[in-house]
Amino acid sequence: MNILKLDSQVILLTSTEEPYFRDVLDLIFYPAMVHYRLRYNRKWVSKELKLNNGQLDKNKIELLIGRKCLITHVLIRKNEKSYEIQEFLPIREAVINDVVIIGEFIWMNLMLGDWIFYHKESLGENINEHHEKFILDAKISNMNIADQLVLLTNKLKFDTINDSHDIDNTETLNNWTRIVNHISRFSKIRKNSCKNVIFLKFVRIKDINNNKVEQLTSIDNDKIGFELKSKHSYAIDIVEYTDQKIEPFELEMKVQKEIFSPNIEKSEIRGKYDVLHFQFFCKPVTEDNISTISFETLNDNNIISKPIFWAKVKTRKWVYTGVPLLFFALSTFFTSEQFLKLISNQNADIGFLVFGVIGTIGSTISLLYLKK
Repeated sequence: MNILKLDSQVILLTSTEEPYFRDVLDLIFYPAMVHYRLRYNRKWVSKELKLNNGQLDKNKIELLIGRKCLITHVLIRKNEKSYEIQEFLPIREAVINDVVIIGEFIWMNLMLGDWIFYHKESLGENINEHHEKFILDAKISNMNIADQLVLLTNKLKFDTINDSHDIDNTETLNNWTRIVNHISRFSKIRKNSCKNVIFLKFVRIKDINNNKVEQLTSIDNDKIGFELKSKHSYAIDIVEYTDQKIEPFELEMKVQKEIFSPNIEKSEIRGKYDVLHFQFFCKPVTEDNISTISFETLNDNNIISKPIFWAKVKTRKWVYTGVPLLFFALSTFFTSEQFLKLISNQNADIGFLVFGVIGTIGSTISLLYLKK
């Protein structure tokens, strides 16, 4: 019987083989706090998480929830009978929010965290600075053969750097560039790589009206996204990198046109380094709306992330409550004035009284609706 060590390190591997390679393009794009799902066939899951008959042990799997994990990219060479690991590249930390077993697959729902810090640039074909430490500290038997992608190992400790959205996040971007240089080196070695690999990273979303950099937050029970204001304009910056010669092509921002009005919805990717800039306007809304902002390209000559964000557009309710409040005050005044005349046997204007009563009822209903 396998015993799960509660102090063990959870390692989630993404490889240079399909479909896991596309996961790493998403994982290096998204900022910290974003929720992301990794999916693994049970045959790639550690034996410590299985029953004796090879089925996944639900009780042990649930013990992973809340645990910090280390996402690591691996360079794999496929042989006739096995997958040979040539290099481990730790990328970033994450927290396991939930684990779901669906048939033969395990779905890992993660909240992405800090980046592993790299002190040295990628030089030529040199192996990355953390590879040897990973092997020595993890102490995994048969480390050279990829027979597991979800691992439990000895504790690993690497320096990290946070994923700042602030205006001055140069060090974070420099570190990201060192990581993607290594991943790019991996992609060149892949035998089945026939397309150019384009790396993207979200930098920030900024309110153009007040120059405020927006932060990710909880916008619904199970959604992390950006909380935006109606009638405000926003700018999104994305960094692009590739070390391959490419033909220029466009990355397009996709939004729900009923909620957002794009000002700059396309940005051209032309070369090794680019900063892609997008702008949109949040239309006036009478109630809060949750929608998505995504990025796509029609170019099939490149492998590139197609990320998607949640966004909540909040209404400025005081604008919409101002008129009902004013109408409520006026109608209440007329109603009370005419009502006092009526009960004191003075000549009351029935028209004003009816207008006041209808106005009071109507404005009250409007305010109750806007309060939702």
